[in-house]
Amino acid sequence: MGVHRSSVYRWRKQKTKLEDDKKNGSKFYVNPKEHEAQRVHYLNLENRRLEYVSKFT
Repeated sequence: MGVHRSSVYRWRKQKTKLEDDKKNGSKFYVNPKEHEAQRVHYLNLENRRLEYVSKFT
């Protein structure tokens, strides 16, 4: 497993910004749009799934 080339290009472009954020102690310097896929899109379905799983544990 490795790092995609586009990630390396993006990190190089943002090198000074990332270093400054790291120096300031900000742990929130990741672009929030990069984690959009982790957001729950169907809350009702997610709740039903959790109820179903909790029945068997």
